[in-house]
Amino acid sequence: MQIRDDLAPLETGTMTIGERKGNGPWRDVTQDMIEHPRSSLRTYELILADIQVRIAGGE
Repeated sequence: MQIRDDLAPLETGTMTIGERKGNGPWRDVTQDMIEHPRSSLRTYELILADIQVRIAGGE
């Protein structure tokens, strides 16, 4: 799944994401950027599980 592939280097620390406001210092925002895709994955997995139950039940 593309989302998992995109998350892998962020979660393992091989890639980080930073932000900087103006000429200020860089701030690591990697963890913040991981949270949204993780949340999306959980939602997709719940939807998939629900669909699988419905299919198994003959719906």
